[in-house]
Amino acid sequence: MAKQREVQLELGVTRSSGRPCLGDAPLTPAEKQRRYRERQHQKNITLTLSRDDVTTLSSLLSVAKFYGIRCGVEMDAHSVQRLIEALDAACGGKALK
Repeated sequence: MAKQREVQLELGVTRSSGRPCLGDAPLTPAEKQRRYRERQHQKNITLTLSRDDVTTLSSLLSVAKFYGIRCGVEMDAHSVQRLIEALDAACGGKALK
């Protein structure tokens, strides 16, 4: 078992070292896992596309990569490249062929 030490604050209140609890009691491992999954769920989305949609989307991304700025479309080049790589990885390297 880990040794706990107390820290004396300037106000005369003692507390143990480390990050304080979020509520009245520490979170159980199940609650920590649930919060972690909720945070991860907010970061990613799942998208289902047909093969025709993949072809169309890859064509649009290629056009946006090369002609977006010239056509007045405001797109970040890094974002377009990231989308192309994600689509290519999802299709096993065959998205832009």
